[in-house]
Amino acid sequence: MHQATGALSVLAQVPLGDALVLLRAHAWASGVPLLKLSRDVLARRIDFWTAPDVAPDVGGNRRGHERDDSDG
Repeated sequence: MHQATGALSVLAQVPLGDALVLLRAHAWASGVPLLKLSRDVLARRIDFWTAPDVAPDVGGNRRGHERDDSDG
């Protein structure tokens, strides 16, 4: 679970605490046990950002939406 939290922290560019909230929220909303979800994230069996939208807008990115790094 901690490694998956770290991976999500880097991927979402958010602090570890926010990444853990994202992981827990996704597990709860999808009905998947947290440990299984963590393993799936680390094994890249789940694309966390295109899964059903269950997480709030954290770090300016919503899952399923393209990231816009352009200025303006």
